[in-house]
Amino acid sequence: MSQEHYWKEFYRLKVHINYVELMLSKTEYLDRGIKIFSAITSSTSIGAWVIWKDYAIVWGGIIAASQVLSAIRQYLPYKDRIRCYAALLIELEEIQLGVESRWIEIAKGECTEVTIRKSLSVLRLKRHLAFKKHLPTTTVPDDGPLFEEAERRAVAYFQNFYSQEESNEQSKDTPALQHIGNRCHWLNDACRSHRRLHQCQKSCQQKSD
Repeated sequence: MSQEHYWKEFYRLKVHINYVELMLSKTEYLDRGIKIFSAITSSTSIGAWVIWKDYAIVWGGIIAASQVLSAIRQYLPYKDRIRCYAALLIELEEIQLGVESRWIEIAKGECTEVTIRKSLSVLRLKRHLAFKKHLPTTTVPDDGPLFEEAERRAVAYFQNFYSQEESNEQSKDTPALQHIGNRCHWLNDACRSHRRLHQCQKSCQQKSD
């Protein structure tokens, strides 16, 4: 039972890593777009193009939007989020390295139930402290499509690296077939439980708003 719980937490950690990575990419994209827009509107040579003489109202609206954006830019969260997400991602990936190493020992039956439970507690604590350290005053924004993509990548990761590895061991160890079946069941169960947790958290957040 402890082995199953550790596997599910391993999956949950991988989903979090993927989600933070996707949010980092999205935030960098938005921040870059704002910078490019500001650079274009502040260029006098572009403003002098002949085409804008026929669309003076449009260009005036763009300039006005640019001025508003410049005024509020320092209050936008993108710059801080990029820094926080990047640092959080590095620490979560470091945690994953330790988790993968421990999982190999657990899968081989080298760890007792007590050891697995302690490792599980350490994993949860490290993940909690990482989020608390790098996001002390805020949370990761909710994005349904990105979360689903994070789950899809996590499932693909485990299927590619772990199912294949254990299938290779099947020829050496007959009981491995049952072990693979259990692992696939745990992965599917982890997907469903993690998705329900995410939906519950989203529902609670909407109610509080």
